Amino acid sequence: MEQEKDIVCCPEMDENIFWRIIKNSQAQTSEVNRQFDRLGDILRGLSPLQIVGFRLTMDRLFKKLGDAYLYWNPDELPEDQRSSADDIKYLIISMGEFKYFEIRINPDKLYHPYYKDTWALESVYLYGKLDCSSEIFQEKTGEDLDKFIETYHRFEELEQNEQQDHDQEMEQ
Repeated sequence: MEQEKDIVCCPEMDENIFWRIIKNSQAQTSEVNRQFDRLGDILRGLSPLQIVGFRLTMDRLFKKLGDAYLYWNPDELPEDQRSSADDIKYLIISMGEFKYFEIRINPDKLYHPYYKDTWALESVYLYGKLDCSSEIFQEKTGEDLDKFIETYHRFEELEQNEQQDHDQEMEQ
């Protein structure tokens, strides 16, 4: 159980390292499933602590993209081709650091200016599989990554409350 303590108290991964992992997952392939397989292989080479850090960084970048409907509306597709609106956010992250920030600033950059109508929106659902950290963490530790992250966030909240209580006591 000592391992749990170490994992729960971990910080996010350095963002430069995160983006290097994404870039390395793109190496030698433009095919999405191969990129995901490569990402899985890279994550398997990390420690459980690093996998948690990767996931925390992914979650933060995902949230910073905001509402998925800024980038894409899956309701425009036929019902049998729709996926989660959030899958587009994983697509954006999978494109790498430069495209991520470019698209976050200007969502229209997601589409090629000349071929907007040929972009394969029906395959966006594939990108929902980008974050394989939970699966890899389970393989390595036998534990549920989401529970560890939930615990991590509870510890953060408790520490913040404790600090606020301490600050209030000092003011009195």
